[in-house]
Amino acid sequence: MSISEKLVLLNQDIENAEAKIIEKGGTVTNNGSSNLADNIDTIPTGSGESALYYSKSPIQVAYDVILPETLVFDAGNLRSGTSYYLSVRGFFTGVNAEKCENLKHIVLKGQIGTVESFINNNLRELIDIDLTETDTSKFYSYYNAFQNGNLKSIFGELNFSGVGDSVVGIFNGCSNLEDVRFAENNLNRAISLSSSSKLTTDSLISIANGLVAGNYTLTLHAISKANCNTIMGYVDNTKGYDVFVADESGTVTLSEFITVTKG
Repeated sequence: MSISEKLVLLNQDIENAEAKIIEKGGTVTNNGSSNLADNIDTIPTGSGESALYYSKSPIQVAYDVILPETLVFDAGNLRSGTSYYLSVRGFFTGVNAEKCENLKHIVLKGQIGTVESFINNNLRELIDIDLTETDTSKFYSYYNAFQNGNLKSIFGELNFSGVGDSVVGIFNGCSNLEDVRFAENNLNRAISLSSSSKLTTDSLISIANGLVAGNYTLTLHAISKANCNTIMGYVDNTKGYDVFVADESGTVTLSEFITVTKG
């Protein structure tokens, strides 16, 4: 390639860069490579990345796909951009139950925007879901998210601070659920785990600590509710909000913490 041809390509690159600057809200006052850095500095801070964009069309598993023992779904492989969040609403809605017989573990990674109706009872052998590599605070909806009678564990904290829709039915039918963790002090709406009689002590404490103080109803299975009466501890407010700390010598039951402290 001759020097003149390289110069033509360089000028085209500069023109393309200047067009992008204008597209991002900046201004081009002087053309040319010597002014390119100054023109880039005119782009408003956060331009193009300030809002969160959620996909309207969900990603779903095809009916005839045979699923492996561990299914890893990485949203980063499908869409780039720091502000774009994919929907996995109804991810397994049309799946053939016979094709899911090997599936025991699900891993979600990357930028997920909603887990509405994510799983169902077609996943007969499912054991756990791993959310440790996705930011659950960006989940817009948890509506009917984890409806499955075989699910035992959800790894990673469920953060409800980004919910703009619903958490209704999030744990419907989760009769084998044992392990689940809530981010502290961020659930400001009613939630039910009435199907879950096998919740561990650590799970019950985490759920209680996830509640924001106020008139929000937490519904537990009768067995889990009874277990809360036997878990002793004390209330720590050094974080600026109340947290239950398990301690056999404590004077507060977890039930009292939920009903009185959290209200």
